Amino acid sequence: MGANPIDEHFGARIRMRRTMLRLSQRTLAGALGISVERVRQYESGEGQISVVQLCEIADALDVKPEFLFAGVPRRRTKIEKSPMIDFLDSSPNATEDYTLVRTYMRIKDAKMKWLIIAIVEAIAGD
Repeated sequence: MGANPIDEHFGARIRMRRTMLRLSQRTLAGALGISVERVRQYESGEGQISVVQLCEIADALDVKPEFLFAGVPRRRTKIEKSPMIDFLDSSPNATEDYTLVRTYMRIKDAKMKWLIIAIVEAIAGD
């Protein structure tokens, strides 16, 4: 079994940035406190990298973690989302909005739902 395309992507981005900075694998390994072999595994895509390690690598390479994620291949399978989820995904406060809607949907008492709507509208100034 070959390397995962996502692991290969991160490895290529790490190798590209390391090369841009003219750093050796040994220098990067030293900065990260890991073996040169581990850096080779990361760069070849054979070694999976934790999110914490990605952030440490980005810091050592003087880039934001987003640099390593740029162009990451998407997975083939896609989970069907409801229109409400699409709407919430477009919001900058999606997590809070989704939590509010999900919690509201669990309320069984119709009168209580109307009272909550009235309170939220009053707070929002509607």
